[in-house]
Amino acid sequence: MKVLPDALRFSLDRSQSCPNLGEFDAYERDHPLGGMPYGLPGLDEREHGVLTRWLAAGSPGDAPTAAMPARWRASCRPGSSFSTAARTRSS
Repeated sequence: MKVLPDALRFSLDRSQSCPNLGEFDAYERDHPLGGMPYGLPGLDEREHGVLTRWLAAGSPGDAPTAAMPARWRASCRPGSSFSTAARTRSS
């Protein structure tokens, strides 16, 4: 049973792109299946609203809990070497 069209490529060696804001309208027109989440249905209005409100609220997450291993709790704290390294790599 075929589920997805052949136009969707999931190989790790596929070409990838990240159009900037000025290029996006043309990209969307030329690649109607290329959005996010790639290869999955788009968000409906309710889901989009949930995501938009979460972002507007500053993308809050759950606080580390006692059930998490101590090394994970430590890596979640702002300023930890893990969180600092992640921010440095993404800059």
